[in-house]
Amino acid sequence: MTRIFAATDNDVVRLDLDATSRAAEAVLTGVAPRALAVDPREPDRVYVGTFDDGIFVTDNAGESWRRPEHAPADGRVLALAASSATDHVYAGTEPSNLYRSEDHGRSWELLPALRELPSEPNWSFPGRPWTHHVRTVALHPVDPNQLTVGIELGGVMRSSDGGATWLDHNPQAHSDAHWLLTHPAVPDRVYESAGQGIALSEDRGATWVKREQGLDRTYAWATALDPARPER
Repeated sequence: MTRIFAATDNDVVRLDLDATSRAAEAVLTGVAPRALAVDPREPDRVYVGTFDDGIFVTDNAGESWRRPEHAPADGRVLALAASSATDHVYAGTEPSNLYRSEDHGRSWELLPALRELPSEPNWSFPGRPWTHHVRTVALHPVDPNQLTVGIELGGVMRSSDGGATWLDHNPQAHSDAHWLLTHPAVPDRVYESAGQGIALSEDRGATWVKREQGLDRTYAWATALDPARPER
């Protein structure tokens, strides 16, 4: 069986698919989900970030849900990422703060250094120009200390020490960062989809090559990777 969790405008839907049947069920309703992350080491554990109501967690594939005992101070959660190497889970919020949980979402710690970057005063989201948010978080498949974070609108920020310190946006990457992905077969590669196009890094985000040449449109919203073939 293949199981997929999807965020609609208001609900989280679980899809169970096999060779002979298809089943869809709303397992969390009325929460305005904006981010989903499945724990790669415990696939029945799913994290949901909502537009204004914080984080929900299930340990049993949506049969029941719990809230954090010590939640992030920001209730608008627009990005989530669960590590395949540790129990760390990261939540990105509006305004642009990054939180980490080490106990499966029961408590969350603010990583304040992200907001200390020199470019931070210039971050601004066009739809709500008085604010900005962490739109996407990509984790290194092997090194748990390597984080890459996309700010909408601010750029791609990276940390090599688990978020204790950060390197600011490299203009070789796009600044309107929407989606960042890594792949276990090429762990140092980072893929970016952005409002200005797409970009690729082969060295954990230190340098980038823009790759939107030949597209008939360049506003990129999301990326999907072939699990077996990272070039696809």
